[in-house]
Amino acid sequence: MKNSLLILIIVMLCTTGNVMGQWEPQTVINQRAISNQFVSDADGNLDPADVMQLNRILQETEQATGVQFAIVIVNEISEKWDIMSFGVELFNHWGLGQREKNNGLMLLIVMNTREWRFFSGYGVEGQLPDALLIRLGNNHIVPAFRDNQYGKGLTEVSEKIRKILIDRDKEAAVAYHMKYEPWWDTFQLTLWLVWLAIMG
Repeated sequence: MKNSLLILIIVMLCTTGNVMGQWEPQTVINQRAISNQFVSDADGNLDPADVMQLNRILQETEQATGVQFAIVIVNEISEKWDIMSFGVELFNHWGLGQREKNNGLMLLIVMNTREWRFFSGYGVEGQLPDALLIRLGNNHIVPAFRDNQYGKGLTEVSEKIRKILIDRDKEAAVAYHMKYEPWWDTFQLTLWLVWLAIMG
């Protein structure tokens, strides 16, 4: 009973802070903190079944790798923020990732501006460099969202990320780039991964 009341109070406070539908980093509902979930969708853009499936994927990812992966969807953010500064502030406010490993990962989506961006700690960049995350988003999030299939796009990109992280599969990352990127970009990525393997 006390836990339910606490969750209700937190949700009410967050909703009160959402002035005219515009979110601040401090008012976005942190589902990880209040219900041990991984998807924050306070504006209800996703079907409950999609949220359940995404939570399962992200939970499996964390259990297998330790990477704390959160997905945040908001309709609109305050005008004083752009998606980059908002995401950095939110990522740090939530404290995503294990402190000693800095292995947090967050996907932020702002619906009214049709923007999305990944934010990651240094401990994740070895397997998921920015170039790869951008390509994953362009190939799975963008076309699905264009057709209003939000759950489909997020599930696809989350599964790809889960596979790369759980399998610790650098070959999977290279293969993905070979399919979607010009050969020179793939060659550069391959050299970078080889260097990481040697240094690691």
